[in-house]
Amino acid sequence: MAVANRVASFAAVVGLIIGEMPTREHMSKLQELRAQHEAAGAAMIRLRNVIRAENRDFNPEERAEWEKANKDFDALDAKIAIEERCEGVEAVLGRSNGEGAKVKPGAQDAVGKRNAKGGKNRSAEQIERLHTLAFDGWFRRQLEMPVSEESQRAAKSLGIRLGARSLDIVLPRRPGEVESRAQSVGTNSEGGYLRPTGMVTNLERALKEYDSVRQVAEVIRTSDGGTLNWPTVNDTSNTGVLIAEGTQVSEGAIAFGNAQFSSYKFSSNLVLVNFELDEDSAFDMTSTVGSLLGERLGRVSNTYTTTGTGSSQPAGIVTGSTLGKTAAGAAAITADEIIDLFHSVDPAYRDRPGAGFMMHDNIAAAVRKLKDSENRYLWDLDTLRNGMPPVLLGKRVKINQSMQSSIATATKTIIFGDLASFKIRDVGRVRIKRLVERYADYDQIGFVAFIRFDSKVLNAGTNPIKHLIQA
Repeated sequence: MAVANRVASFAAVVGLIIGEMPTREHMSKLQELRAQHEAAGAAMIRLRNVIRAENRDFNPEERAEWEKANKDFDALDAKIAIEERCEGVEAVLGRSNGEGAKVKPGAQDAVGKRNAKGGKNRSAEQIERLHTLAFDGWFRRQLEMPVSEESQRAAKSLGIRLGARSLDIVLPRRPGEVESRAQSVGTNSEGGYLRPTGMVTNLERALKEYDSVRQVAEVIRTSDGGTLNWPTVNDTSNTGVLIAEGTQVSEGAIAFGNAQFSSYKFSSNLVLVNFELDEDSAFDMTSTVGSLLGERLGRVSNTYTTTGTGSSQPAGIVTGSTLGKTAAGAAAITADEIIDLFHSVDPAYRDRPGAGFMMHDNIAAAVRKLKDSENRYLWDLDTLRNGMPPVLLGKRVKINQSMQSSIATATKTIIFGDLASFKIRDVGRVRIKRLVERYADYDQIGFVAFIRFDSKVLNAGTNPIKHLIQA
């Protein structure tokens, strides 16, 4: 199965202004040129086959026909290169509609509507194809397979070096968001900054699927890994006062704070691909590799965003929580203790949309058996019967397999609060590298991905997330 057919599942074009698509006349012109180019090439091959079969040289008529076909082939090749190059530039810059007209800054939405047919934005489709072709070419070159001229031209227009041993996959500023601001594609010493649509989607989907914390936290992304300062403020100790006429008002200082986010580097470890597997397999090899890399990064991300210590590594959501309730027993949890944990969080936090519980599935199994004083289950069984997310005391429950799995002495078994107060800072690029020589004697090629992130609970002193700890 050709890699070009596989990369279509690699999705979500980001970081580009979407320019206007070429007109139908422009597209027809390109198609016409390609048809003429193919006809000229076919004529050359036909003439070559004739003299090869008869073991002779061209006669005068054949020579004239050959020279004309050869001249036409070269001329058409140059014309096609110009058309496709301009298409690539238009798609990347979003500044021309194929006829030289300029698109005003901020007008990309209107442009998209003018080019939308059947609900599809043709501009986005063209940009997707451009990046898909470039990634297809890069992947095929890594596997020492032939690369189409179209892929080569797409890579060239984006500044992607197909022989580069690494590529940066640019992620959107917010997960699942298509960013419409202009960003340069650029190149670096190893390769360009690539935005293949399916790669981003597969990578993000796998990251989120295997990272429970990312499903509830606020994830932000920055273009580089420099220290990110996030100011906090705690004004809860101040309130307005009743004063008499002519009385001077007193001062009430505002307590500002600052949370700093670094960027710690994590690896997926190697994914090894046999050359035969890619050539012979009937399934989507490219997206499979992308999903595997995303799953591995998702698992390591969930571990550190859950229980990371915050010392030379991210601070996990459990680590950043504060004490809400200490259980009476070392090996048991009671219904009253969960209610106490619930009410230990200020209503200002527990009434937010992001409020909820988080626990390991083993702990959830124990909690589901708990009943209140009237012998009613705490767990909302109706939601489970209807296939909805579990609800406890009216709040959602998020299962996190990186949390404490058993009820034991001095362990934090349940957390509750405004889970969206937990912030994850991603550096907006996932770097993929390939290793060839290391596994050449096995006829394999290795792919490895790197990601950088940091995390912590944004706590201005009012403790938005609290935990239940066993005695």
